[in-house]
Amino acid sequence: MVAVLSADQSLHQQVRKFAEARWQLDACTLRGIIKHRKKRLLEYEIHYRDIEDESPATIAVIGKLYGSDRGGRAHSVMEWLWGQGFSPPSTALVPLPLGYDAEAGLLLQSKAPGRDASYALHGDESAAAASGELTGAWLAQLHAQPLPPLSLPSP
Repeated sequence: MVAVLSADQSLHQQVRKFAEARWQLDACTLRGIIKHRKKRLLEYEIHYRDIEDESPATIAVIGKLYGSDRGGRAHSVMEWLWGQGFSPPSTALVPLPLGYDAEAGLLLQSKAPGRDASYALHGDESAAAASGELTGAWLAQLHAQPLPPLSLPSP
């Protein structure tokens, strides 16, 4: 796990915009390691510049560690969903898939904004109802999509 704590190599190799030299990586800081259920998540803060206009920007990135190629399958499906409209300006989003390092088993994606739906479920009834409606609308949009035309490896 120590090898993936410094994400610079995975970022340069796997994040398409860095690999295509459209972004210049300025800094990559590990903000924390989070245990979510049985998975370890790495949270990075990445500072970069757009090569075309030199504008600085920051993106929060989540690294998910996988023990097998399930991360590669997850990345492929996320890319497909992103291309099917689960991206801005839609309100039904998946995190931006940034890359997958098969050797390290590291899936890189943007950090999803906001709080997870479980937070609202434990709040007042109106917040829980609103959260449930948004979640239902997202699931309806997801279920309306045909299966992705991807050749996925067996689990």
